Amino acid sequence: MKKKILILGNGGHSKSCIDIIESTKKFIIAGYVEKNNKAKPKQTNLTLLGYDNDLSKIFKYIKYAHICVGQINNLELRKNLYQKLNQIYL
Repeated sequence: MKKKILILGNGGHSKSCIDIIESTKKFIIAGYVEKNNKAKPKQTNLTLLGYDNDLSKIFKYIKYAHICVGQINNLELRKNLYQKLNQIYL
């Protein structure tokens, strides 16, 4: 049975990540999460499941996530997302 996975971010980099995730045939992409509700909606086939502050609720039924934040000037955003996921999961 395929496992559900959550995508964090939905920009250009996420498209490449999604292609790779789907090619493994191990996961079903449940949807994505945006940073906050001020984020500009993107045209996508994915379902918006919520925002960063909803992660603890979402992780009650989805146990896997992939950080798809692409090109940024500061790596702290990825690091902070990773730490937030770790705190929720552990």
